[in-house]
Amino acid sequence: MRIRKIALVIAILFSVLSYAQESVYIVLDKNDTVYGDKIRFKSKGIVLKKGKNKTLYNISQIKGYSYKPRFERYSYYEKVLSPFYMDNHIPGKMTFIKRLTKEGRIKLYYGGYINGIKSPPYLYISKDKGRLIELSTGGGLARIKFARKSTYKELIPFVKDNSEILTELETIKPTEDAFVKLINKYNESFE
Repeated sequence: MRIRKIALVIAILFSVLSYAQESVYIVLDKNDTVYGDKIRFKSKGIVLKKGKNKTLYNISQIKGYSYKPRFERYSYYEKVLSPFYMDNHIPGKMTFIKRLTKEGRIKLYYGGYINGIKSPPYLYISKDKGRLIELSTGGGLARIKFARKSTYKELIPFVKDNSEILTELETIKPTEDAFVKLINKYNESFE
């Protein structure tokens, strides 16, 4: 009986800690940034809570949002034209998808969460503000094995204008960190 109580307390503590957010913000379409304590997703938009005040922002007002869960790193979700097959019948359908890289010529996106809802992992790339193109991932194991050998080949056309990055691509490990660092390095070479 005592073990059950201890397990219950640990489970409650873990769920509270994993839900807590340190710092969140919303970037509005006019590049205004609004900071708060928590973000909640509603059918009509995103609610930003700051202290006791809550403000509902319509999706059409939002360019992106960011938060940093305690046990994860920086996460920025950018509004993009939906690359998902389920949205093909809706012209101009926008969605939020996690951007892994800094601002630059090439952006790498990870679709492990879409509009705040957990989804199968997808990896997308966009160059020079073009449409999102899906790259191969480790499939359902993408959280463990981020990329496949075919992902390297798919990345070549995007980085072929930088011979140093192209050479480095041949030797990197198939991890999220390695891919993000490589793309950020590519972007920095064009600043």
